Amino acid sequence: MQQCAEAWLVSLEYELPSDPAVAYSGEEPIIGCSHLVCGNCGADVRHVDRRSTKTNNPPGDSDIQVLYQSVDPDSPLLDGSPKYNEARAYFCKCELVGVDSGARWVETIDQPPRR
Repeated sequence: MQQCAEAWLVSLEYELPSDPAVAYSGEEPIIGCSHLVCGNCGADVRHVDRRSTKTNNPPGDSDIQVLYQSVDPDSPLLDGSPKYNEARAYFCKCELVGVDSGARWVETIDQPPRR
């Protein structure tokens, strides 16, 4: 498996390949890294499309655990309003991050997932 030259969390404006062998090379265009592992809790980072976070405050432990274990993430932590039609929310067992538009470099997030 290739590793991303830089790990990016991306909105629906950018490609997020389902094949983990496809990795961002460091050249344009930016593509999302499809296999991230949280450096904090060690869990695979999951995502859900067309939803964002309802708050910038850290989620409660039990709330994030329920979200992580759900098959179809529908959580009070997530906002599926039409204004988030291009958004993507990423989460592991300890963190929740919304990318409402564009791309966010993982290294700029407080508790970054790692490749």
